[in-house]
Amino acid sequence: MACRPGLLAVVVFWLCVVSTQAGSITLVADGRAKCCIVSADEKSFEERDTFNWTPKTPFLKWAAEDLAGYIGKMGGVSVPVADQPVEGLLPILLGADPLVPKTPTPYGDAYVISVATNAIALKGESRRAVYYAAVDFLYRLGVRWYAPTEMGEVVPQRKTITVETGGVECAPDFATRRLWCRPPDELRWMYRNRLGDATIPAGHSLHGYAAGLPGWKDGKEGRSLHPEYYSVVNGTNGMWINLANPEVVRVVAGKAVESLQEEPRSGAQGGKKARGFISISPDDGFLQDERPEVVAMNSPGREPVLGMPSFSDAWFGFLTRVCAEVDRQAPGLDFKFGSLAYMNYILPPKKARPDPRIVPVIAPITLNRFVSMNTAGAPASDMLEPIVKGWIGASPRVGVYLYNFNLADMAMPYTRRLHWTKDIPRFFTLGIRDMCIESHPNWHTMMPGNYVAARLLWDTKTDITAELNAFYPDYYGSAASAMRRYDTTLENAYESTKVYAGGVWGMHRILTTSVMKELEEALLDAEKQAAGEGVFEDRVKVARFSLNFAKIWFAARDAMNRGDFAEAEDHGTAFVANYRDAYARYPVFFGKNVSWSPNIERYFELFHSRALTEAGRIAREGVIVCRIPDELSTCLEPVEAGVKPSGKAPDPEHAGWKPMKTYSSTLDEQGLPFFRGVIWHRFEFDLSADVKSAKSFRLWFGGVDSKVRGWLNGQDIGEQFAGSFRPVEFDVSAALEPEKNNLLVIAVDNTFPNEVGVGGIMRPVVIYSPRPATEQVSAVMDR
Repeated sequence: MACRPGLLAVVVFWLCVVSTQAGSITLVADGRAKCCIVSADEKSFEERDTFNWTPKTPFLKWAAEDLAGYIGKMGGVSVPVADQPVEGLLPILLGADPLVPKTPTPYGDAYVISVATNAIALKGESRRAVYYAAVDFLYRLGVRWYAPTEMGEVVPQRKTITVETGGVECAPDFATRRLWCRPPDELRWMYRNRLGDATIPAGHSLHGYAAGLPGWKDGKEGRSLHPEYYSVVNGTNGMWINLANPEVVRVVAGKAVESLQEEPRSGAQGGKKARGFISISPDDGFLQDERPEVVAMNSPGREPVLGMPSFSDAWFGFLTRVCAEVDRQAPGLDFKFGSLAYMNYILPPKKARPDPRIVPVIAPITLNRFVSMNTAGAPASDMLEPIVKGWIGASPRVGVYLYNFNLADMAMPYTRRLHWTKDIPRFFTLGIRDMCIESHPNWHTMMPGNYVAARLLWDTKTDITAELNAFYPDYYGSAASAMRRYDTTLENAYESTKVYAGGVWGMHRILTTSVMKELEEALLDAEKQAAGEGVFEDRVKVARFSLNFAKIWFAARDAMNRGDFAEAEDHGTAFVANYRDAYARYPVFFGKNVSWSPNIERYFELFHSRALTEAGRIAREGVIVCRIPDELSTCLEPVEAGVKPSGKAPDPEHAGWKPMKTYSSTLDEQGLPFFRGVIWHRFEFDLSADVKSAKSFRLWFGGVDSKVRGWLNGQDIGEQFAGSFRPVEFDVSAALEPEKNNLLVIAVDNTFPNEVGVGGIMRPVVIYSPRPATEQVSAVMDR
């Protein structure tokens, strides 16, 4: 049996026998059970501590349940489960003896399936590996778990079930194979597909280790009393720690020792703590500090997307000093630190190698979200591989932390299938053996991507074409061909795009009118084929709800851009209604709306609902007296991160002024995917005679990224921070001159890295006059 370095090979076909025994044995004959399940005791199973990441998970009990349950479903029988063999029945032995493979795996993932005429033995290095053996045994019988819950599983029906004698010994290519999956249904799906735990804890966690610093728990006021421990940003105390202060190193190391010596916790989700391994990873966001001693710690150069100083040397140098301090405080303590390499500390450090006990986990949140690595012409898709290679050269172990959704959007039809098929084997070739993929409850966009990812993380040489050839008829029945056409159209739209703008802001360039037409035609065909076919019809309906999100989003965008604000609000209401209906029918596929987790409704509320609702309010309560055009005279002021913008509008005669689109086209779409700075606009306008008598005027921006300031006729009307593309409004009654020509100057500052490939004015801008209260009531009644 061939082996890859350090890992056992995966032998995937049932008939690749290890033993010389030949023949077949029967599990079910003509509706009668011919086998029983015999399970070892959970507590008596001897496994190394480093294998037992989730001690409370009853893997042997699950293995017995699944074997008895699915063989029973297949054959229409009841399969006994006992702690001793049942006379007259072939025993399927679960974990009778722990497996000691020739080449142990890092986390006890290797297993053996041995089929003989007198018994079937399923052995594993760990209880979890015994469970892998059980689900692999069922996989070889034809059982599939394409998605969580019974709706996502496929169980073939057979009155007689036989298996060939022989054996296989299996181990994974990747040591860490983690998709975020929540209990109970998603978590069980994860283990059934031989995924595992977050074996490199790397979640945002620094707050827990800096909590011992004076002033930390008292926020900005408390930290200002102890400035020596904290960063300096724009000349004042920041919220970040001072990486150059030895006392900060001592305090963080002390907290780390405490954490390492406590009872370990499960390696759930992104992971913050496990056995002998903790995350000391910065809290979410980028790193800044103007202190000369911290600036001197960094190498010259900037992170390529955010344009910010690269903080890799300062951060990973700090972690290296923490390692040394842990050695001083707790000599002989065996430990590792996980840390994200993220935002403006994603690049490998240049000045010195990090301590080998630090495991960097590359999280390319700012890179291209739509295409595979090295896609020609797609901005930032060529940046990840050199970053991986650089880290591989700097650290003995490197992980990758990827994203299974389009950040800031859970709703649009999306696919990672081609992405995983190309990139997972490539990461393996580059030397990556640890992968954690952030996922959320948006399974409507994950079919069949999650299943494909799971197969590849176990074996990068998996024949995905063969898997898909089985998946479509298994999962969609007579709608297989139509749904494969639907998925292929979607996959090709993403993989061939040159779009960089994140969220939904570039969707009109990916899901174009022609693509949407093809998707609709394929889905209509699938609905026709699956009508009345039970679970097949339900699975197609999931795709219908998914496509509806895109249709409603485009309708809302079009209405806003046309200035039909009342219609735009109606589409916003329809978007939420589509989610709630989908969730009520298929809750696992669309995810519950909770405040602490990204999900469809919450993201829509954060980034879009307020703009659409305010647009409806203006339609009811105001009279629009001026629509600011989409295309404006524009001048760009590039600003390096950490440098304050000038605050002065470029001279009108400056050669840099040129026409640019605002809300209809992203910066990415206009050839500026990485622009950070201030976007200046000028617009002159008159009011029509019938509105000049109005007494009150409001300037309303439907959404900006991310801070906007305005001057009307030379008067400063103020500045507002919109944040996540939210609308902002200014009272311009005192500055507007109804009888004269007016000059509006706008400065939108997008130096804050709010989103990739976007910036400036994101939605229409209008000046409106509020109606008298009596007219507002009438307008509501008219609708």
